[in-house]
Amino acid sequence: MAKRDDISSTQRLLDLIRGDRPVKERPAQHADIGSGTIIPQKERGAVLKNIWPSRKGITVGIDFAYTNLRLVKIKQTAESQWKLLACANVPLDPDQPREGPEFSRFLKKTLIDFAGPSGKTDIWCLMSSAQIEIRHIRIPKVPKKQVANAVYWTYKREVEFDENENILDFEIIGDILEDGVQKLAATVYTAPKQEIKRLKDLFSRSGFPLSGISIGPFAYQNLLRTGWMEGGDKTVASLYVGRNWSRIDIFSSGNLVLARGIKAGMNSMVESILEAVNEGRNEISIEMAGEGSAAPVPAVIEPEEPIDMTQARRILSILSPDSKPLTDAEPGFYLKHDEIFRMILPAFDRLIRQVDRSFEYCVLNLKSDRVERLFVAGQIHIFTRPVLDYIHEQIGIPCDINDPLKPGAQFLDDALIPDSVSERIAFGPAVGMALASRSRTPDLTFTYREKDEQETVTRINRSIFVGFLIIIALCAGVFYWQDQQIGEKKARVISLKQKLETYNPRLSQELILQLAGKVNKKSREIKAYGQKYLVLAILNELSEMTPSHIRLLNFTAYLGANPKAGKKSPKKTILLEGIIYGEPGKLDNALATYLMKLDASPLFSDISVNKTTVEDLEDKKVLHFWTRLHVTSLAGK
Repeated sequence: MAKRDDISSTQRLLDLIRGDRPVKERPAQHADIGSGTIIPQKERGAVLKNIWPSRKGITVGIDFAYTNLRLVKIKQTAESQWKLLACANVPLDPDQPREGPEFSRFLKKTLIDFAGPSGKTDIWCLMSSAQIEIRHIRIPKVPKKQVANAVYWTYKREVEFDENENILDFEIIGDILEDGVQKLAATVYTAPKQEIKRLKDLFSRSGFPLSGISIGPFAYQNLLRTGWMEGGDKTVASLYVGRNWSRIDIFSSGNLVLARGIKAGMNSMVESILEAVNEGRNEISIEMAGEGSAAPVPAVIEPEEPIDMTQARRILSILSPDSKPLTDAEPGFYLKHDEIFRMILPAFDRLIRQVDRSFEYCVLNLKSDRVERLFVAGQIHIFTRPVLDYIHEQIGIPCDINDPLKPGAQFLDDALIPDSVSERIAFGPAVGMALASRSRTPDLTFTYREKDEQETVTRINRSIFVGFLIIIALCAGVFYWQDQQIGEKKARVISLKQKLETYNPRLSQELILQLAGKVNKKSREIKAYGQKYLVLAILNELSEMTPSHIRLLNFTAYLGANPKAGKKSPKKTILLEGIIYGEPGKLDNALATYLMKLDASPLFSDISVNKTTVEDLEDKKVLHFWTRLHVTSLAGK
């Protein structure tokens, strides 16, 4: 805690509180929605939106407070550009069971009036972070496929949790250097499955299934990441003050690095007032009257009856500039602002000390930069400028109210917003939920397991799509090539048709007889050439087909008249005489092979063996053969 003089700093704060603070009032502009109020967008462009409804970029954020249901509708108009469409604050009965059919009907009617028919918008709901465990851990730098296991076992060593009753998810923040070793920083959180299921079932029964569920720290993280709230590139903190507890969230460059619950809230301050008033503590008033003040201070009147928590909360509320002053019929109407603050100061200081210790822990243990600015949110109607200055004096950090709907802020455009500062500030978590998307917001219904499955499906679909595109490209290429071929052939056909049209021969019987004569003459010339060179063709064929171990002794060709018959032979005949060298047992096979080769020749046919004898020649056994061959008719023509 920063060093300070408790008496002097408190006294200076009380001096600031004593000053008159005029409250600017203007008529509220809103329309009824059920039993609550809605701050609608102006009607400009409503007709066109009804004609062409669009779901793209429209998100509704919902925050279930203790006695209120807060809704915010935001549309993303471009990259890093948003527009507030509407916000609503609907009273709730805290005693009404959420699982009953009456509440489902109430929620359905509220959502239809605010968001329109189901399916037109994305709906994100805020869940209480009281049962959420959030840790900032560091894991070794491992391949992407092993990150989930590394996060799981690192978190498992630090926190015991039941996997059957809780979900576990994480968000990788980035690389970090620890003791000279590169590591990955991750925000890990667990949440009860039963509570998530209860919230999902609640909206499903109402006919508006949820797009996502998140918690308060991530809602404020959305405000930083989208640029809706300043400080996204620095180290800032958000102090959320609730009824029974508070929470300090520290963000570095838009990433949550610490979320810590504090067992102190508005009820702690209310209890301090209850105790002080019921015990008749009037030392502050007496002391202030004895300090020589110019204006006399009325004596403190002891309450006739002890006050209760509701009355004590009413006394605390008058610290807010939005609150109406107490009437003389209400307990505590005689108390001044500085007296009320003196009553809650012990509880208030305890809260500030917890905040300061969280800052020190973040710097010493998480190696984070020092917090440069503190934003206060939640039930902060008592956090006026003097009180914020007091916090700044205690911890040495500038402090301001987290008012995302502050008039003049970016993205509000022409949307109508509440006049009350307290009411605007209460919309902070709902605004953060309306800025949610799975690309930047941890979703309790969509953990890393579902993300891995979706990534696998997306990768498969992308591969199929790329393959389909390749096939389409190939088909388009083939189609283009075929189209080119068809074009060329069509051009060729046109050219031939044009030539055919210009060709006009004068046919006559004399011309046809003349052409037939030329054909016959050409045929006779070809036959004459064939007859003239027939012997050379036969000798060439025999020389090529006769192997080296066969030696022809005699060749006789009858290509004209048969001398024995004395008349013209119908077939041209060749008589061959020869010997075959080789192994005695293979001479017949060699002859048969030779004759088969001759029979395969197109010049010879009807081959027959007249005679064969085995003889001795030069001390070797040879096969002496005589054979007859016919020359084919093709060769003889």
